[in-house]
Amino acid sequence: MTVIDQSVIQNIQTVVIIGPKGYIASELVAGAFKRQGLKVALFEWNFPTWKTGESLTRLITGGKKRKSQLKERFNEALSKALDFDCSTEQSLLFAIMPNELNDRNRDALSTWQGSVVQWAIDSLSRYPDQTSLCPYANHSLLVDGGDVGCDSDKWMPMGYDPRIFRPVSLMDGKYDFDVAFVGNISGHVYSTRRRYLKRLRASKLCGKYRVAFVGSSGSRLESRTRWMPGRINWLATSLSQNDLARVIRRSRILINIHQDDGKMPVNPMFLAGSAAGCCQMAEPRDYLSRWLRPGRDYYPLKEESFEDDLQYLLENESLRNSIAETGAISSRKYTIDVQMKQVLSSVSRNS
Repeated sequence: MTVIDQSVIQNIQTVVIIGPKGYIASELVAGAFKRQGLKVALFEWNFPTWKTGESLTRLITGGKKRKSQLKERFNEALSKALDFDCSTEQSLLFAIMPNELNDRNRDALSTWQGSVVQWAIDSLSRYPDQTSLCPYANHSLLVDGGDVGCDSDKWMPMGYDPRIFRPVSLMDGKYDFDVAFVGNISGHVYSTRRRYLKRLRASKLCGKYRVAFVGSSGSRLESRTRWMPGRINWLATSLSQNDLARVIRRSRILINIHQDDGKMPVNPMFLAGSAAGCCQMAEPRDYLSRWLRPGRDYYPLKEESFEDDLQYLLENESLRNSIAETGAISSRKYTIDVQMKQVLSSVSRNS
């Protein structure tokens, strides 16, 4: 685990966070800073009304009215955040998934005396306004490595809370599921994930093993009834962090398929999944080896032999547990606590 001298982060005393309500990142960041003993204020903004079966991409980017609503809601939360703190050099403004600034907040940020960090928690090709604070930010954090473009940018995939994503089943040997498939399948940006789930449903493995799915579907009927063809246990369209962590850590194998768009995206569950102590199957994209090693920390998924490889892992306990144990150890340096310590250290060095 990374150890950072507390003397380098003592400059920051108050962290003001702006983030989308209901998103994992907002809870994670606020919790990590609180555990550092800092004063934390979280200001959240709501997405426009969610319609069952509507893809997130369409929800965020579809239509001028919706974009205008997002801008308005983000700026309302930012205004409250800026008014809350007295803007001293010991303050940190941390914006998660920011949006286009209005004139009032531009003026307020121009006189802000503290540090500013923004975190783009999705690919910029989806939501380019996530870097709207660039003129004011000390650092820009990006989950998509292909979006890094200058010295103040830092590639930072989403970390995880080590208190809930922990290898419980590896220690006690108790599992509720043999296979967990996690992730939304609605929208064209998840066509690969949807294709793998369809193959899993059609295989004989669902009849032989306990297979669970967590995610939303593009079908309103399916989402309402949580039923789809094949003997698969559709647990929920979405779960809280605690409940999702419980499902993953109680599964022998996690199937994690990344999005089709973006440049070098890292799925939010990529680091957390291995930390939970299950054997993760994921595509062996070259850039992912910067974080976890294929064949050692996770099992490289191959489309031509997907079902056979999954069957092999289910029957090979020693290999499965070896990958799970190694992955759990390797992921320890990517907890949200370690990441936010790095942010505080970097901000303090540049203040």
